Amino acid sequence: MNFLLATLNTYKIREIKTIMGLEFLSLGKISVAETGKSYAANAYLKAKAYYDQYHVASIADDSGLMIRALKGAPGIFSQRYSGSSSDLANNLLVLKNMEGQKNRQAKFVCWICLYLGEHDVHYFKGTLKGTIGHSITSGRGFGYDSIFEIAGLGPLSTLGDEQKNQISHRARACAKLKKYLIKRSLINV
Repeated sequence: MNFLLATLNTYKIREIKTIMGLEFLSLGKISVAETGKSYAANAYLKAKAYYDQYHVASIADDSGLMIRALKGAPGIFSQRYSGSSSDLANNLLVLKNMEGQKNRQAKFVCWICLYLGEHDVHYFKGTLKGTIGHSITSGRGFGYDSIFEIAGLGPLSTLGDEQKNQISHRARACAKLKKYLIKRSLINV
């Protein structure tokens, strides 16, 4: 079965392809306003928009960073937390807002929506717990990877792709999705 990956984010495309070990159709790109009130709702909006446009099973994710000291912010507004979509600006604003905070607990959340048709919609969630560092760490990754630290491993941006793609919030959601696709015989392994 063919699937569309409903995102304009090239980092997500590469990461999901690698994690899933699948190829996805590359059709025209659709810009979808993320107006949902939750990660699941935003993932649904994207998956449904691609399905409606191309009539092909679609997979979309919505992910974000939730910080306990900031009452869950940036949350569903993670990509545009600073008012721009700049990773650097978003990271700098988080670090500014975390100044003086002792509780630095945070988690990444990923919701994936598999849209197979109007009455055949499924959701898969993955999380990764960690803490917010005190500065930006260079390395790989995107989004908030450079300020998100995992106990015993350090900043997410310093992990290699292989290690990150085994433990990340997106990897955990993708593992559940892949298991479901295999169970329904929608993919061959």
